[in-house]
Amino acid sequence: MKIIFDYNRTLFDPDAQALYPGALDLVRGLAAAHELFLISTEEGGRAQAFASLGIAAYFKKALFVKEKTEEIFAAIAGGASDVAVIGDSISREIAIGNRLGYLTIRVKQGKFAAQEPQGPDERADHEIGDLALAAAIINDRHEQ
Repeated sequence: MKIIFDYNRTLFDPDAQALYPGALDLVRGLAAAHELFLISTEEGGRAQAFASLGIAAYFKKALFVKEKTEEIFAAIAGGASDVAVIGDSISREIAIGNRLGYLTIRVKQGKFAAQEPQGPDERADHEIGDLALAAAIINDRHEQ
């Protein structure tokens, strides 16, 4: 399975300037059996922060872009149908993943935790408050 992670407020807490609890264990565990990708908007030194966190080696590719688009997500997937998107923003990562038919996992933490879906595209397949739960969802899906 290809797994596309959002970076800011999904894996990285910009307020604490550190990975969220469980982020390193999640990425390390999933990388053993899946291809991991990271996407983030290019702002505020995110690429440099990501490179310094010790998790870059677990990702096949990390992209820092001006804007997240369906085309970028589809290019990452490379035609694969077994793709998951893990992110915190329902109007960006989750909506894009849903429109492309990917498994979507919304991490309800940080700035967008209280955001409510405004339509079917913004409703994630799964909502979690703890990153560690993403591994169980991915592994259950992968075993089917």
